[in-house]
Amino acid sequence: MNNIYKAIIDNQETIYRKTNNKNKYYSLLRLFTFIIGVVITYILFQLSVTTGVCALVLFIGLFVVLVNYQNKNNLILKKSDELIKIYKNEINDINKKNIFGDGNEYTDTNHSYSSDLDLFGKHSLFSYINRTVSKDGSKILANWLKEKSSINEIKIRQSAIKELSAKHLFKEEFLRNFFLSTKSVANDSNRVTNWINNFKVSFIKKNGLKIFIKISPLIILLSFVFSYYFPILWIVFTFFIFLNLIVLIKQKNNVDKIHQYVSKHSNIFYKYSKLISLIKNESFKNTILVEIKNDLVKHYKPDYQLIKISKLSNKLDYRLDMFISFFLNTFLLWDIHISIEIEKWFLNNRKDVLCWLESIGKMDALLSLSILYFNHPNWCFPAICSDYFVLNAKDIGHPLIPANKRITNDYNISGIGKIDIITGSNMAGKSTFLRTIGVNMILAFTGAPVCAKSMSVSLVDINTNMRTQDSLEENTSSFYAELKRIKKILLEIKNNNNCFLLLDELLKGTNSNDKYIGSVAIIKQLLKHNTVGLISTHDLKLTKLHNKYPYNINNYNFDVTVNNKKMEFNYKLKNGICKSFNASLLMKEIGIDLNIESPLKN
Repeated sequence: MNNIYKAIIDNQETIYRKTNNKNKYYSLLRLFTFIIGVVITYILFQLSVTTGVCALVLFIGLFVVLVNYQNKNNLILKKSDELIKIYKNEINDINKKNIFGDGNEYTDTNHSYSSDLDLFGKHSLFSYINRTVSKDGSKILANWLKEKSSINEIKIRQSAIKELSAKHLFKEEFLRNFFLSTKSVANDSNRVTNWINNFKVSFIKKNGLKIFIKISPLIILLSFVFSYYFPILWIVFTFFIFLNLIVLIKQKNNVDKIHQYVSKHSNIFYKYSKLISLIKNESFKNTILVEIKNDLVKHYKPDYQLIKISKLSNKLDYRLDMFISFFLNTFLLWDIHISIEIEKWFLNNRKDVLCWLESIGKMDALLSLSILYFNHPNWCFPAICSDYFVLNAKDIGHPLIPANKRITNDYNISGIGKIDIITGSNMAGKSTFLRTIGVNMILAFTGAPVCAKSMSVSLVDINTNMRTQDSLEENTSSFYAELKRIKKILLEIKNNNNCFLLLDELLKGTNSNDKYIGSVAIIKQLLKHNTVGLISTHDLKLTKLHNKYPYNINNYNFDVTVNNKKMEFNYKLKNGICKSFNASLLMKEIGIDLNIESPLKN
């Protein structure tokens, strides 16, 4: 895909350069037209007023035409710039920052697998696949990754992702809306939701005030016009100006509250209106895509309504300019007029706005997953099984490892009460393999393609214990934190017979004897509840459990070879128990002399 993206970037950069050069010419032409227009108009006015006026109109018209052309040119320039940023983001290495956000705000250390499988934050799965342009889309995508869906929902999403993947122009235009409110994208819908939930009308029920703001500007205008003939009308004019000022002062707090809720939201409303228009004007076949479109179409022009509130928000911002505000409010009571229009809009649309945002969010999240599929056409959509338990994967790899460095493996585990124990030396790939299985299962349950040639997997609840940390705040050691985690997992499998576990090095924080006894007890308890899972360990004694439970426990390993005192890893999963370990070699590499004699005297 990188070659396709690079070609698009090269094309857009060419368009950008040509358009930018045109802009320079338009700027020079405007300057030239202005100077020549002033000179020629001045000369012609000396000869004839009529000729001078005609020349003035001609040059003004020419100047306006040039401005319009330059404005159109600027739109092309802006579009090219945005597309360049979008596609450069696609070819960036995964370790670089994703302009669409890494979802760090969704981090949840108490979640059953979120932290262990690096779901959110820098270098995370969310960061890798997120292309959402709205907060609703970001939230929905995060929830899909954290919670498994039904088999039917997964199948529908798979179909939707395939359909959206082919809609290149639709995706481009959708993504470009990210730049309409990049500074507020992190909380745009939060602001709108907060407004909907907390907005209180102040003016709409004040009938006397509504009548006054309609007749006052009319009286002021008429008294001003006819005061030339009837000077006494100046008193009426002055009285109503004074009355307007009193009304404005009295209603200032109410206007301030409304302004506080809608100010600086115009870009957000405008962005959502553009997204709705895009969805409404696109044709879809997939059930969920058609449903999203219908949810928007059934309302009365939601895109128009959002454009309207965007314009009203801009109009209320006029009060930020002292001179404009003074004129508009003194004579027209502008702030109150606009505030009433905003309240009318709110009463007419408040029940629907959050539905619009949710519909946009679903499309937004699906588009992110469709881009993942477009970027990796060699990945597959897995078959999701209802039976417990099946996991059969061919050439499965970790999606966050670049393709040129990724090592894939075949893996199969099926039946109930099955535990696969994986041994291996340090850095051989045990933990990465566990995460490979977990991350691809998450993608599968989201409806996304997985990093494998083929995969079938049961729909299960994933629980992990891979990364536990101490907490100074809770006065908790890492060992006790792990015990709490294991307790939570044991309680889960007791109440839920549809779990899949990924456990990395059980009971890391205790002595080897207690670690072995505790690990055996945990494994026996897992088998008692017919649980399925993978356990990685350095403790070879655990592999002997296969002899006692040959049907339930199998041994796999990741090995290391040493050539000329240099370690070589192939990261390939093998049957059986690991025969070689590398801790001593690693210690020597960092300068620990394992043969040194003690300097202490006996």
